[in-house]
Amino acid sequence: MNSNSAEKTYSLSIFLHKTNIKNYRNCLKQEIFNGSYEEYNVNRRVIGTQGKIFLTFSEPEPPKWQSDINQFTKENITLNSTSTNRAVVILKVRNRLVSITFGHGRNMIDENTIVEDFGIKVAANLVDTDQIKSINSINIEDVVIDIQRQSSVFSNQSQLRIDTARDILKEIAGAPHRRQGTSSPKFLVGTSSLKASKKFDLINILDDLKFYVRTYYRSDYKKNGFLWLDNIKKVKDAQILNILHDELTNSIVNNTDYIHIAANRPVDWSNLEGFFISGMGKVNKIDNYELSINSENYFNYIRNGNSNYNTKAIIGKLKRDSLHVLYSSSSHENLCRVYDAIIFECDINSSRYLLTHGQWFNVNQNYYNQMLEKLHEIPVETNLSFIDYDKSNATKHGANEYSESLYNKDLAESNPDFYLLDQINFQAQVPGNNPIEPCDIITKNKELIHVKRYYGSSGLSHLLSQGMVSANLLRNTDFREHINKYTACTPSIIKPSDSNSDFKVVYAIIHKDSSKGVHDILPFFSIVNFVDAYERLRNMEIDCSLKKINIIS
Repeated sequence: MNSNSAEKTYSLSIFLHKTNIKNYRNCLKQEIFNGSYEEYNVNRRVIGTQGKIFLTFSEPEPPKWQSDINQFTKENITLNSTSTNRAVVILKVRNRLVSITFGHGRNMIDENTIVEDFGIKVAANLVDTDQIKSINSINIEDVVIDIQRQSSVFSNQSQLRIDTARDILKEIAGAPHRRQGTSSPKFLVGTSSLKASKKFDLINILDDLKFYVRTYYRSDYKKNGFLWLDNIKKVKDAQILNILHDELTNSIVNNTDYIHIAANRPVDWSNLEGFFISGMGKVNKIDNYELSINSENYFNYIRNGNSNYNTKAIIGKLKRDSLHVLYSSSSHENLCRVYDAIIFECDINSSRYLLTHGQWFNVNQNYYNQMLEKLHEIPVETNLSFIDYDKSNATKHGANEYSESLYNKDLAESNPDFYLLDQINFQAQVPGNNPIEPCDIITKNKELIHVKRYYGSSGLSHLLSQGMVSANLLRNTDFREHINKYTACTPSIIKPSDSNSDFKVVYAIIHKDSSKGVHDILPFFSIVNFVDAYERLRNMEIDCSLKKINIIS
C-alpha cells in the first residue's frame, strides 16, 4: 500500500460483521473464490491493524446497449470495452471484522454476515436532531409502503412528519452534531451499512472505524428521538428466516389458530362476489369463488397432500399458489401469492416475529407489550346488544351466502333504536371528495357503529378509516342533516347543540373464534392502528369502544 497518501474527501461504505465471523473470507460470497480474484495483506505497520484486500474483475466487453444504438444508424458504432472492478478491504477492529467497499464491492459482501442495524444505529447516535436531510421508512397498513421523506434544507423529525408508531426505519441521512469529535464525519447515511463522508488521510482510518464500532453500542439515539427504531425491524438474516419458515410450516401442519390468509391490499367490498385460492385442484371459474377466504380448506388441502410436511415444499407451494378476487362486474384479478396474503405471528427465543405482506418483522417485546397495554385501555362495548353473525340467515334473504350487508340489515331490525345507514353515502360539497359512509348503523343515543368481518389487517384498516373520516365530519352541518334525513326520527337523532362528547364510535368486528375476546383477535399492525385511532378520537372528545361479533353456522 502506498503510504504517501494525503488528505482528501472520502465517502466510504462501511459494514460491521457479526461477532461469529472471524475469518476474512467468510465475510464474502463464497462464489467469488470460484472465479477470478486477487487477495492481498493489509500493511499492518501503516494501517495499525491486520486485514485483507480482495479484488474481483470482469472480462472486458462493450456496453450491452451498443447494438441498440446501432439500430438508429447505417454506420457501425464500436464502443470501447470496459471491465467492472470491485474491491473490499476487511480490517480487524476491536476484535471485530469491518469491511470497506470500493467500486461495486458491496456485491461481494455476504449480506448474512453483516450486522443489519449497524449503519442506522450509528447514524441515529451521531446525527444532530435538527440536521436531518432525509429519512426512509416502511409503513404497513393496507399495503407495504416505502416512504422517503427528504427536505431541501436540514430538518427535524417533526418537520419530516414521521409516524413513530407505525414507521419502520430503513435509512437516516444527515449531519452529526459538532460535539461528536474529530473522528465524526461531516455527513453520514445509515442503513445496514454506514456511508461516512469526511476529509482525512485514509491511512488514519483505524481511529475512525474504532469510533464507529464504539458508537454502535451507544444509546444516544434514544435521547435523539430515535427510540422508535427499536420497535420493529425487518428480518433479513437467512438463518432466522429458515427458522421462521419452519415455525410457519409447523403451524400449518398442527392446524393452529395463529395463521390466516387475508387480502394484502384494498378490496372493493361493496362489489365483491368472492375469493378463489389456486393450488387446491379446482379450476379458476365463477362457481368456485367463495364470499370469504377459506383458509381452513386451503391448509387442510396441504395437510392431506403432504405426508412428509417438508418446509421447503410447503413454503414453495405458498409462493406458487395465488389468491384471486371476483367482482360483480365479472372482472377478476390475481391479488397476490398466498405467501404474501398470510398473517402469522410467533414467538422464538422470547422474540416476537410476524409475517405480513410477504415480509417478516421482529417486534421489540417491550414495544409489543406496551401496545397490548394501550389496546386494553379501549373499552369493550357492553351497553349495546349485538346479534350473532348467523350464516343460516342467508336463506331468509334468498342469498347463497350471508354477507356483511345482510348482517347489518338484520342487526338494525333487531333493535328499534338502531337505524341502518350502510351504503347511504354522504357527498361533501367539496370538489374531489369521495362519498363517505357515516356508519353502518347509528343508534338513538348517537352511537355510530362500524361493522367489518375480519379478513386481516386490510379490512380492519378500512374499518378504522371509515370511523375516523366520519368522526371528523360530525361538526359538519350538512353531514348531520344527511344522517337525520335517512334515519327520519322524530325528534332528530342529532341536534344542533350536540357536541363531540355526545357521540360514540363503536368498532364491531365479525370473527370466527368465539373463544377469544376482541382484544385477542387482532394482528399486531391492527393493534397499533386501533391504539392510534382510539387516541385520536379521545383527543376529539369522542368516546370509542370495541365489540366482537361471533360467527355461527
